[in-house]
Amino acid sequence: RKVVNMLQAMQKKVAEEAELAEDLHKKFLCYCKSNGGDLAANNEAAETKLADLGPAIDAAISKKAQLEKDLASHQEEKNANKAAVDQATALREKEKAAFDKELAENKVNYNSVSKALDALEQGMGGSFLQTGEAGVLRAFLMKKQEKLDGDRQEVLSFLSGEQGGEYAPTSSEILGILKQMK
Repeated sequence: RKVVNMLQAMQKKVAEEAELAEDLHKKFLCYCKSNGGDLAANNEAAETKLADLGPAIDAAISKKAQLEKDLASHQEEKNANKAAVDQATALREKEKAAFDKELAENKVNYNSVSKALDALEQGMGGSFLQTGEAGVLRAFLMKKQEKLDGDRQEVLSFLSGEQGGEYAPTSSEILGILKQMK
């Protein structure tokens, strides 16, 4: 009885495996039939897409070439602008140095005119003429071309002592001219 049971169990197992194999075979056949259609549709879609990609690739290549050309142009423009900025900076530094020098001279001249005014207002014209400030004021007036030549000459003659070195009646004119300069 054992052998019969064993044979029946084997027969049952073989029948189950056969049924499973039959199901797998049907699924495979169904897959082959449906997959062939899907593959054909996918193949056609890929060929269509490939035809569309050709012009897109050509457009991208020409766009890349144009962008590289633009980049080179912009790089040259950037270098030219940088050189212009460097040149302008150097010019500004040169102008600033000239301005600083002129400002320092103007401060010295302003101080000289202020001291001359103070000395003349206090009636010490003669003693002022003996100071170094009188020399600075004289040099300033020699350079100053925008003053009327007559006014400049009058102040220069006063500073050179041609009026006797003392506070003369024309010193009030000198005082007025110096106040205008200040």
